[in-house]
Amino acid sequence: MKKISIIAAAATLTVAGFAYAGAYQAPAPTPAPATDRYYVGIGITYPAAITEESNNDKYNLGRIKLDEKNVGGNIFIGDQVSKYLAAELGFTYLGNMEYKNSDINYDSNDNWLIYLDGLVHIPLMNKYLCVFGKAGVNYYDHDADIKSSGNDRLKTFGINYGGGLQFTYMQFAARLTYTQLHFDYQQQDRFPLAPSSYIGLDLMYYFS
Repeated sequence: MKKISIIAAAATLTVAGFAYAGAYQAPAPTPAPATDRYYVGIGITYPAAITEESNNDKYNLGRIKLDEKNVGGNIFIGDQVSKYLAAELGFTYLGNMEYKNSDINYDSNDNWLIYLDGLVHIPLMNKYLCVFGKAGVNYYDHDADIKSSGNDRLKTFGINYGGGLQFTYMQFAARLTYTQLHFDYQQQDRFPLAPSSYIGLDLMYYFS
């Protein structure tokens, strides 16, 4: 009788254990973007330009080839105001670039910008992936060192737009972005080789 009682008690505990295990569910990871979450990020940038050609009146550059370009960086903060919309403020350093032809060296130095963008996220079938588009305004600073005519500096406001792909797991995210810059056409003619597009790879953290 005692043995039967022990077996019955063990069976009861086993059934109770399975019942508890079945009722318990581990918390599922929450993919971002989610509503009303602030985030910060840091990343690297790389100029998208390969070769430029210009016959502008000021520098008469003719056909000129990109000889060297460097990696830059990006730091930003944002607010994921809804599942689909976000606002972001950031600083981007585009690094230095050097163009050459047989007569002229054009060094594009200390290129940076401050931007304020709106982003639209479109979730894909995989809940951890989304594509996004972005557009906004920026303040742009470009230092041109032209060996034949000295230094010149561009400081101007402009617009930017682009898009990319983002992967998110819980509070962490990584994204790949392409950004196109535009500023006043008159200024673009004066500074034909100012970096106008770049690729970025960012890591992000969402505050819960």
